[in-house]
Amino acid sequence: AAYLLHRASDTLNLSQIPDVLRQGVGIEATLQLKEVLDRMLLPPLDVTPTAQMVEAARKEAASQFPQSRTPYRWTLPNTQIEIIEVLDGERQGQFLFSAATIRRIGEIYQKVKDLPYRQAKFGGTELEHLSPGLSPGFYENYIASSGYLVPQAHVLGRLIDTLPGWFKAEYARQMVWQWTGLILSFLLTALIVYVAYRRINRLANHARAPSQDWLKVLMAVMVLVIVWTMNAFVEYGLKFTSSVQAIVTTVIATTLYVLTAWLAFVSCKAIAETAVATPHLRDKTSESALVRIGAWVIGFLIAIWIVIVGIRSLGADLIPLLAGLGIGGFAVALAAQSTIANFIGGLILLANKPVQVGDFCRYGEDSSGDWLRIGTVEEINWLSTRIRGIDRTVTTIPNAAFASMHIVNLTKRDLRLVKTVLQLRYETTPEQMRYILMKLRELFLGHPKVAPEPARARFIGYGAYSKDVEIFCYLMCREHDEFLAIQEDLLLRIEETIKEAGSGFAFPSQTAYLARDAGLDDKRRDEAETKVGHLRFAGKLPFPEFDEEERQQLKDILDYPPKGSPDYRPHDESTDPKPEK
Repeated sequence: AAYLLHRASDTLNLSQIPDVLRQGVGIEATLQLKEVLDRMLLPPLDVTPTAQMVEAARKEAASQFPQSRTPYRWTLPNTQIEIIEVLDGERQGQFLFSAATIRRIGEIYQKVKDLPYRQAKFGGTELEHLSPGLSPGFYENYIASSGYLVPQAHVLGRLIDTLPGWFKAEYARQMVWQWTGLILSFLLTALIVYVAYRRINRLANHARAPSQDWLKVLMAVMVLVIVWTMNAFVEYGLKFTSSVQAIVTTVIATTLYVLTAWLAFVSCKAIAETAVATPHLRDKTSESALVRIGAWVIGFLIAIWIVIVGIRSLGADLIPLLAGLGIGGFAVALAAQSTIANFIGGLILLANKPVQVGDFCRYGEDSSGDWLRIGTVEEINWLSTRIRGIDRTVTTIPNAAFASMHIVNLTKRDLRLVKTVLQLRYETTPEQMRYILMKLRELFLGHPKVAPEPARARFIGYGAYSKDVEIFCYLMCREHDEFLAIQEDLLLRIEETIKEAGSGFAFPSQTAYLARDAGLDDKRRDEAETKVGHLRFAGKLPFPEFDEEERQQLKDILDYPPKGSPDYRPHDESTDPKPEK
């Protein structure tokens, strides 16, 4: 019976019926059409169109309207039932009951349902046509009982047979038991969904990502299964018809599509959280944020696509909807252009990664001289970036503005620069200067925290009141506190070297001496000049540079931290890694 009913439904043109309603409308229209045909005399064979008649009609229509192709149509005599040729689509060339007939079949049935069925035998020219079998009351029995075709084969069908008569009374063209079943199924579904939501939500509140997100996926799956089960019960158990069936089916189908879109969205978020929880991304804040945003966008797009598919299946016209969304989206974009710009700026920051959370940076132009535009990045969200300055205040900058600034990432420095000028007194002799330069270069080569290349101490010129020596070297550290400690040690050693050479620092002032100036230390000057003379005589004067053998002998010969500090260790016990060449 189900196969025959399906074959009969195939003779109907249901192209204008929404996808979610086609099965129910097809069955109801087929049974109503059968009821109408069972009450009328079928036309004789000699008035039924043949293949030759159809071809002749096509040729005549082609001669009259050569620019257009009109479908062949035939109307049952004395009825509004029309059979029409399909010109395009999958069923091109077939003859089906027209879409207009499907729309009117309910009205036609209401007009003839009180008429008697035709007699199984009748005389006249009708004998030329074999009368099909009648099925009296089949449609009324179908809409008044539960189950698909055989009510007694369905549990609910047998239950309905035991109900009082008033349950089978008709209200709004549906039975009272159908309305009762619909209300009870809605209430039961809502109760089950509420209980499941409370239980799973309680578990999710005590779980961590990604378990929390997968529990939300489980909740979406459970709600979807519950609603789908209710839909199957309403469709095959309660069997609403006409406009009530359209309304109920549309509401449930809309709910299913929305739940499916929700499931797709939370699934994308759960997958992203699972990826973020892996060791590869766990400690990478920017990459994790980018994965989360990407999953959110993909999930949102998939959900929108599911909703659009649902709208199409419900028979809604997408062109006005998309036009309205386009106009509305344009208006929203104009109103929220700064928000959109900040969102895109956040994506640029997360993808390009000029800074990440925890980085110490300088940003923008700081003309105040108070180092107000420097600090540690604490958060990069979708719309803004928060930076804690060195004065412990928090500055919030829109991502669009921050992404367009000059950003200097101080955390990414592999070495720290020391650059200064030593201003020595003019009484410093050339041999003293050579001694000082030699000792400073030995200091740079020997210090374990000074990168050997480039590291230089050069006599660069004569100032207004001093002989100027430039110090230029890199310290092997990143943290600012460690840099200050190493720089302090280096400067103190430089001062000891200058004092050892018998020189001193020049003062940028004019001094009136009331006593005779003791001048420089002659003894130390003589010693320094003598040492330089010996080096010159031996051919080992380190100008402009030390030779390679001596460079190797001088490397890392000093102790750092210096002797007397809590962390001091003799040089031969040091475990500091050698600087990379």
